[in-house]
Amino acid sequence: MQVSGIHVAATTVILGLIPPVCTAQVHEPIPIREQTAGLLAQATIPPRMARLTAFAEVPGAQIVAAGIERQGDRLVYSFGLEVAGHDGVDQVQIDAKSGQVLCAEYRIEWDQEDESVWIANPEVIAGARYRLAAAIDTALAQVPDGHMVGIKLRVQPPRRVYTVDFKVGEGPVVKRVSINAYNGALISVEELR
Repeated sequence: MQVSGIHVAATTVILGLIPPVCTAQVHEPIPIREQTAGLLAQATIPPRMARLTAFAEVPGAQIVAAGIERQGDRLVYSFGLEVAGHDGVDQVQIDAKSGQVLCAEYRIEWDQEDESVWIANPEVIAGARYRLAAAIDTALAQVPDGHMVGIKLRVQPPRRVYTVDFKVGEGPVVKRVSINAYNGALISVEELR
């Protein structure tokens, strides 16, 4: 098969007019802050893999904080993630030796009027057998004089726990009510300052 010079020249001009496929800006990742120097060198799982695992836990999020620390005998990556258009930060902790997700804490936006729920990873709340509205009612019964300021679902396999935070009075007092997300049992009521 013979290719004419005109055909090759036309193809080159046309290809020159096609915009590049990927024009997104690549941002430098948030650096991982070491609790003490040398912890990154001890990690078996590289930071890139840990970041990808965190992104899988909170789809569509952006990492806003990253660290590596010792928690008891474990070496743990901790990530704070934000989803555009939503307030608050989700937290994901990953074992730096195995890559296993140790704990994820998802903030929940709940509309009381129509009981609509937003969470960064909807499959996570689907695994909580106890309805969120019922958990909130249980929490309200524990702090009747409080104003609800936040709801989270903490997943620390094999447990799932709703935590509902209430502001009490004018001072800095916040009460946290923890409820088992499988059966609705009250776990604790604690005062935070």
